[in-house]
Amino acid sequence: MTSQNKDITEIVLQRSQLPRDIAAIRKKCLKLPMVSECDATLSSFKGRPIDEGRYEVDITGTVSIRTSMKASVTLDATGTGVIDSEGREMTITGVRILNDFHGVFSRVLQMTGLATGRTLKLREGDSAVIRSALAA
Repeated sequence: MTSQNKDITEIVLQRSQLPRDIAAIRKKCLKLPMVSECDATLSSFKGRPIDEGRYEVDITGTVSIRTSMKASVTLDATGTGVIDSEGREMTITGVRILNDFHGVFSRVLQMTGLATGRTLKLREGDSAVIRSALAA
């Protein structure tokens, strides 16, 4: 993505329901065998208009896991997507796990269904928050 990206992380965290989605990822992570603690955070949400009302977004997050055997691991991931011109859907165009040494985060992503090519429905309110913040 280019330097034209606009950072709207705080707006998204304060005015959208994305924190609820992050909590759902945390709950799914806790269902993994041997996971005793899990924390998921949104580190960055940036985007830019690309054409005809569509937006490209770049999202970065972190998941920290502690196992029942007291081992800890922190996993960082980035994802890119395109929000359609009507703001109803976001198609995931890329997912990259930055430090997934044992494939743990890949399993979490599989459980949540977040993968390249998947189209996610956007809540009307969340879409309005994201699109208005990026257009401003």
